[in-house]
Amino acid sequence: MNEQRLDELLELKKAQAAEAEFAPAEEFRRGLDKCIKKRQLFRHRIYALAAAAAAIVCVTVVLLANFKPKEQKNAFADRLRETMKLFGVGEGFLFYNNELIGYERENGRGYKNLIKLHLTGQKDITLVFPSADEDVIALDDPLLSGYILVTRSDECTLVLELDLKDKTSNRKIKNIMTLPKPVSDHQELAPLNSTINLT
Repeated sequence: MNEQRLDELLELKKAQAAEAEFAPAEEFRRGLDKCIKKRQLFRHRIYALAAAAAAIVCVTVVLLANFKPKEQKNAFADRLRETMKLFGVGEGFLFYNNELIGYERENGRGYKNLIKLHLTGQKDITLVFPSADEDVIALDDPLLSGYILVTRSDECTLVLELDLKDKTSNRKIKNIMTLPKPVSDHQELAPLNSTINLT
């Protein structure tokens, strides 16, 4: 091969290499824009997935915060029903916080109401007990003594008179209150709830 032919081949090779490395400016700009758009689309998809995951977590937290298992809601009612099945309606039972207190009922009529009182003050007390529309609950227990008088004032209202002594804190509880009675044909015991602040 002669020197002139060798120079021609080298020039041809350099020209091909120059064309392969550098594309025209328009083509380079289009390629760069395409790459940027792919990255932006990828980022938007990631943000959308993160937002969807956050929304699912928030909805789950809200649903779980409001969810109470049925057993937990009616634990006192279920325990009282079981106790009533064992001992009958002649005996009365009351839950003082989680402690079961028994008493003799003045009248042997059936229960129509499930009353839950939350007494707040120096020491919070929860009383849960079944009662008839007209009932006297006389207590003489190491935890609690006194009486609860239940009377029906009209078709939709119960009146409760409390005169109790909490022997654990040596505190007197005296109060008269009314509780609205829900109308319910499909439940044995209609639940009545009340919170009383005793300071």
